[in-house]
Amino acid sequence: MDDDKEIIDDLMKFEELWDYEIFRDILETVYLGSNKSRPNFDPVLMFKIIILEIFYNFNDNKISKWIKNPCFKCFLDYPEEYPVESTIWEFKEKLTENKIMDIIWQIHQKQLKSYGFGLNHD
Repeated sequence: MDDDKEIIDDLMKFEELWDYEIFRDILETVYLGSNKSRPNFDPVLMFKIIILEIFYNFNDNKISKWIKNPCFKCFLDYPEEYPVESTIWEFKEKLTENKIMDIIWQIHQKQLKSYGFGLNHD
C-alpha cells in the first residue's frame, strides 16, 4: 500500500466526486425482506467498502482487514463495527442480483456529468 498521505489524498478526491447519500434509498432495498436477527450494516457504509475494494483492487478478504486502517476508517466515517468478509460478499451479491449496481452507476454518471466529467454525446 502507498503511504497514508497519498491514500488520504486519493480518498478525499474520491469523496468530492460521489454523493453517497443519494444512493441510500436504493441501497436499503438490499435489506428488504431480510430475516437476520443481527442488525444490518449501514448500506452506505457497505457501498463505500465496495468502492474501496474496486479502487484498491482488493478482494473481500483483503478489504475486511484493511478497512480498519486509519485512512479507510476516516473515509468510512469511523463506524463502531466493521463487517466481516462474508457480509461484504453477501451485500455485493444482492447488489448484483437485483441490478442495483447498474442503477447506481447510471446515477453516478449523472453526478459526474454535473461536475463537468463524462462523455459528451453530440
